[in-house]
Amino acid sequence: MIIGSLTIEVSLPSIKSVKEKQTRLKPLLSRIGNAFNVSVAEVGRVELFRSGVLGIATVACETNSISSILTGVVNMVKSEPDLILVDYTTEML
Repeated sequence: MIIGSLTIEVSLPSIKSVKEKQTRLKPLLSRIGNAFNVSVAEVGRVELFRSGVLGIATVACETNSISSILTGVVNMVKSEPDLILVDYTTEML
């Protein structure tokens, strides 16, 4: 069993409040979870409204499967309008 984790730092330059940020991120988190069958949550910078950190985790038997899933998540986040992917890191355990 291999655990894959992905941490994504995002910028939301047009957001004006924490409530607006939550309204913007909640559907994205749901889409990521449904599309890739992963666990996903906002794990950092919760109190800041123009940036955030997303945490994504998945489990599989092969690193290739995990790598493919996490790459798909990164590509989905990159394609989001009004959201800038600042940085991301992956880890396999």
